[in-house]
Amino acid sequence: MKGRTCRRSGFVLVVVLVMSCVLALVVGQFAVSTLTDLEVSRARARAAQLRAAADSGIELARAMLAADLARRPPVDSLRDAWAQGPMTVRLGETTVTVTIRDENAKISLPHLMKSWDSENAAKLSRAFRMFARSAPRDLKVSAAALRHWVVENQYRLDLPPGPAGAPLFRVEASADTSGRRPQDVLTVWTDGELNVNTAPPECLEYLWGERGERLVRELVRRRKRQPFITADEVFALPGASSALRLPGSVRLTTTSSVFLIEVEAVAGPSRLCRQAVVSRAEPGVPVLYRRTVGDVRVEGKAKEMAPEDFLHGGAA
Repeated sequence: MKGRTCRRSGFVLVVVLVMSCVLALVVGQFAVSTLTDLEVSRARARAAQLRAAADSGIELARAMLAADLARRPPVDSLRDAWAQGPMTVRLGETTVTVTIRDENAKISLPHLMKSWDSENAAKLSRAFRMFARSAPRDLKVSAAALRHWVVENQYRLDLPPGPAGAPLFRVEASADTSGRRPQDVLTVWTDGELNVNTAPPECLEYLWGERGERLVRELVRRRKRQPFITADEVFALPGASSALRLPGSVRLTTTSSVFLIEVEAVAGPSRLCRQAVVSRAEPGVPVLYRRTVGDVRVEGKAKEMAPEDFLHGGAA
């Protein structure tokens, strides 16, 4: 009788232990699931916070561009607040770094193509291949980087298809990665106007050719002292008209209308980068294009600013 009672007590103990283990597993799984849901919720909240901060950075840059145009003479130069490099602003717990780049400081590839025989696919293909061979040398860009940039922007270039729908052009790959990025000197967003006050020397040299090197050096020195007010002042420089390499394919200007805004939003370990192309030719500086990117280039030390500094066209 006593042995039977012991066996029964042992069986009950085993059942209790099994139930305790099962209960512990259930509680543990519930705890893990709760922690996972909590982390997912936190991640979603951080993502929403970063998206809001990045969009706020774009809006602040648009406000700065609008204010810059409103309170200054209609001349854009490297002296303007938006051209002073990256700017950092704190929005709550998020640090937002904003960089504004002038698209009118670059050679417009679509406008160049208009000066070629765009009605004839064979001639356009030949002209484009010649450009792809000469541009790395003339604009000091990497041939491989130029190829990838062209492929990335091919749908914006509106290139006609070749025979049987094949690509219109071929650009040979290259192991050379030296030189500037194509997006620093080429654009698909402008209609051919090049701002002589903001364009890098490579773009000006491409415009005037090898014979215009001395002219470009003089132009850069002149705009450092005092920005050009009108394009006529540029052509008043000795040799400016006679040395022009691409007459009709590029129009000189001193006012920019298209800008690229690059934003990097950082909150703790999380980071989000966005780009937006905006037009200042229309009221309100509308956004023409917006996308999320893996990385943006931030050069030099960012200048710390308050949101109201953007709203007033930059800190005094």
